[in-house]
Order: sequence, then C-alpha cells, then structure tokens
Amino acid sequence: MPLLHYAGRPALDLTDEQFAAATAPHAHALVDACAGAGKTRTLVARYLHRREAGAEPDRMALVTFTRRATAEMLDRLETFTQDRRALERRVRTIDGFAQAILRAAAGPFGVTADFGLLVDERRRANEGRGDEERPGESREGFAVRLFGRTALDADEDGTNLLGAFDGLRARLMGEAEIGRLAQSADVGDVWRRAARCYGDYRAAMDKAALYDHAEIQHRVIARCQAEPALAQKLFGRFTDLLVDEYQDVTAAQVAFFQLFLVGGGRLWAVGDEDQAIFGFRHAEVERIRRFGRDFPGARTYRLGTNLRCGRAITGLARAVIAGDRRRGTRPIALDERRDGDGWLNPGQVVAHEAEDAEAEGRWIARRIARLVDEEELPPERIAVLYRARPAAETVIETVRAALRRQRIPIEDSDKPGVAFRTIHESKGLEFEAVFLPGLVLGALPHYRATDAAARAEERRLFYVALTRAETRLHLSWPRCRMKRNGDPEAVRPSPLLVEGLAAALDGDGLDSGGLEWDGPEWDGPGSLDGWLARQGSRRIARPGLQATAPVRPKAGRPQPAKSLEEWLVGWSPAEIALLDEHLGRSLATLQGLIQRPYGELTRVVTLARADRAALRALRPS
Repeated sequence: MPLLHYAGRPALDLTDEQFAAATAPHAHALVDACAGAGKTRTLVARYLHRREAGAEPDRMALVTFTRRATAEMLDRLETFTQDRRALERRVRTIDGFAQAILRAAAGPFGVTADFGLLVDERRRANEGRGDEERPGESREGFAVRLFGRTALDADEDGTNLLGAFDGLRARLMGEAEIGRLAQSADVGDVWRRAARCYGDYRAAMDKAALYDHAEIQHRVIARCQAEPALAQKLFGRFTDLLVDEYQDVTAAQVAFFQLFLVGGGRLWAVGDEDQAIFGFRHAEVERIRRFGRDFPGARTYRLGTNLRCGRAITGLARAVIAGDRRRGTRPIALDERRDGDGWLNPGQVVAHEAEDAEAEGRWIARRIARLVDEEELPPERIAVLYRARPAAETVIETVRAALRRQRIPIEDSDKPGVAFRTIHESKGLEFEAVFLPGLVLGALPHYRATDAAARAEERRLFYVALTRAETRLHLSWPRCRMKRNGDPEAVRPSPLLVEGLAAALDGDGLDSGGLEWDGPEWDGPGSLDGWLARQGSRRIARPGLQATAPVRPKAGRPQPAKSLEEWLVGWSPAEIALLDEHLGRSLATLQGLIQRPYGELTRVVTLARADRAALRALRPS
C-alpha cells in the first residue's frame, strides 16, 4: 500500500485506488466511491496532499453535510495540523459556510449580522445544536403561527408546507416559475399553497430577523449570481473546494459550490450514487451523474472495493444494488485481504421469518444477547435499523424491553449501548452487527414509493442499510402484523429482500476470488430454498450480474460429493474437538476458534449439524 506524506513524514497508508484519487492533479474531480471504500480517509488524504503541494490553508474549504461528519473530519485532521480553531473556519457543513458568509457580509444582503435561526426541530433532535447557531426559534412553531396547524399537514408523498418551501429553493425556482406553480393544476394542494404563501413566509422572516437554513443559502446564491463583483469579493480567494457525500446535493447546493470557484478554484468531490437516499429532502441523484457537465473537464476516479463489510455482506449488497437499471455496470469488489488460511472478514448473513412482530423482536433480542454475552461484542457496536419508526414500533419496543430485562445497555441520552435508528439516520455510520427488522412490502420499499425513481431510491436505501454491517448482518420479517382494530393481517416479505436472497443463494455477484459461501444462514423452520419457492422466486435474473463460478450444492439439494469424514481429513484432533463443543454457536464465532477457510468451515458445519452423531464418531477419544 502506498504511503501519503505530510510535513515530510509518512501520514497515511492508502490503497492504490485511494492514493490515485487523493493525489490527483489540481483539477475538477469526482471520486466515485462505493460503500466502505474509505472515502473519509481519502478526503483527509486529499486535504493533506494539497497542503503538502503548497495550497494555503485559508484558501481551502472542506464541505460536509452533517455536523457529525464535520466533527469526525475535524478530529482526523487535527491529528496532523494541531490547530482546531483554524480548521473550524475551513471545515464546515454547507449551512455553516452559508451562515458564516451571510453574517460576515450582512449589509450587502440587507440583513442584520446578529440574525437568528429558524431551526428544524427534527433535525436538531437528530444532529444536535451546531456551534454556528445563535438563539432562534422552532421553524415549525413559526410556520404554525403564520399559517395555522395545517402548515404541518403532509400530503400523500409526506411533504408539508415547510418541505415544499424547501423544494422551491432547492430547485432555484424564480418568481415567475413560482407564480405559475401557484396556479397549476398539475401539482398537489401543498405545493400550490406553498407557491402562494412563499412571499409571506420570506417577508415574515425579514420582519423577525429569523431565517431558516435554506433561505440563508438561497440569499447568498441569488445576490452573488446577480453581482459577480460581490461573489469575487466573498469567494474569490478559494483555490480548493473539497465536498463530501456529493450524491446528496440539490441544484441550489451545486450553485453554491460554483461560487467557491469564481476565482479559479477547483472542486474535488467524493460520492456514491448507490447511496443517494435523500430525495425527500429534494436531493437529486442526477446531479452526481451529470458532474462532468456541471464542471467541464472533470476527471473521475473510482474507489470500488468495499473494505468495511464482510465478503458475504458485500456480495448480498451488490446483488441487490445491481437491480437498479440506471446505475450501469460499475463493479463493487469484495475484500480480498486474508489472515492466515482464511478471509480477514468473511462476514455472516442470517435470515429469519417470524410469526409476528413480537416474535421477531424476541428473536432479535436473543441474538443480541448472544452477541453480547457469548461473543463479548460491545453493545455500542450493535444497531437495530428500520425504515420508519411507526411501522417498526412493536419490534423496537419488544427488543428494548427484553434488553432492559437482561441489563444490556441501550443508546439513550447519548450513553453507549445498542443503537436504534432509522436507516436514513444511520447513513455514514457503521456497526459490527446490524439487525434489519420489518422487511415487508409497504415498509421497504415504502408504500409511498409509487414511481420508478422512488422505487430506485428504496433499493438504494436497502443497499445503505446492508452496508452498515461490518461482520454480521441479520435480516428478519414477520408473516403477519396487527391491524389498527387488533385483527391479524398477512403481509408479504419485501421483494427487494426476496430478490437479494435468491441472488445470494445462487452466488450471483459473489465471484472475485472464488468466494465459497452457501448463501445466508436460515434461522427458522424448513429451508431458505423452500421459503424462496413459496415466494414464487427461485432465481431472479438481472442485467450486469454473472456468476463466474458454477452453482455449488446448497442445503435442501442433492448431498455434496464429499462426506463429513472427507472434509475433516487434515483437521487436528483439537480442531475437531472445538467443532463438537461449539457447534451450536455462530459461524463467526467458530471462525474465530478454528482457523480454517470460511467456505470449508461452512460446509463442515452444515454437515455436522445435520448429523451430530457422525461428528462425534470422528472425534478422537
């Protein structure tokens, strides 16, 4: 692995892909990075490389999308520069940069420098209060006072009046376009009302000297585009703009980035269209696809190896995302690193169908207890992720209650413990073990995802959820759930789940290095083969996926040619004894005890569990 140097000393070990992206020429560049490819590490390396190449610190800007990502970036860079206060001026969220600029040049923008903020309460709850924020007011409360309680009523797509206001500004809609929207019969009532009320909303913000984040950004863009001299004065000094999570940008944010380049600066951005999941915040996946048109002459670099997730997890995730017909054929490579005779991280996928949500919750709680008590996994390295809280309420409460009884800590009030988050909230995070409950049609994909673009985003959301897991991934769903009147209702498993499990069981997308894997573990009655058959799906063909190795024997199919005795040839007496003593434990645990290639170990375990007497007959006395 090549070394990146900073201040004349070795700074970071990088893969060849990361090194090429970090040390790219000073030109517009997009780093196309799959999940787990080390994009944050590469972003830090790019900053250090440009500093080493002579770029002046105060002429560089590094933009993130969340305060959590900003804090992580500051922590990493501080290791090398030891000047956090100076870094905090150059490493900010988009909102942080926009607010700092508007305060510094308040006069030309017609605002007072001590303006307050209208803060989205849900955002505050998820991210906390930023250092750049000044006392302000709840945005929701402000809107209710202006327009009544109906301001928070959502339409069938989940958009309320405030969300529509954000949409108008995210799309950089002008007065004439907004006027036409106010009279249009082709949009919903919420959007028509937003177009009619937008002027009143802006006037009220001016009167109160309170502005929301979208308005701050919008005013900076509009005034600087109208007055190039002002743009040059405020942004002309920048030589480098580094942007994280580019797949989540809006049209307005692209226009904001372009302001940083008015003095000849260059944009270096990292993103992954497979992880574009914030369409409800008006982000447009097409923006990353048209990067070369927005920034002519841009070069593209690929970080295409998932170094975070176990090979089995990566294989399942890339089989799922390959079903997005718009993504092309960008490959995602499995982690080829080995430790002794086995893969460094083979990964484990477990699938389970429960009778109902309560039974599903109890199964998850038992699995978590096993991880904590038997495998000594720290609770804070475990997460339960779900599509939406209301649909997962029963599962969540069942799991939490069981964990409390067993005195396993839960992530409450910022205390370390098992995390419970929506998939959207988990973006950018990683856990050693991840549980994904409630994988049913209507939850994932969500029932509101009615068009092709929305369904594609739901697929990307599933991909993001899968790739939060480093070594253990648990997939679960109920056969039925309770309706509001208390009656049971049969539900269908998520078609994304069915498709992914069918592809994984057949080895689709699991080539690269001859991965030996018998598909996900099935924890329940019958077999995964039988379950897939009941779903009417045994194998789903998708473009761009080809298995380069023959399909291997699976549970429920004709028995493999090699017997258990033949597989155990060459095993030491101690290894056979360990297998017998710990056969009931997880494959990941057995892999830690018995240093055998993962594919070999899974075959031995499958045969031994089917015939425990045969195993004990082979155990030396």
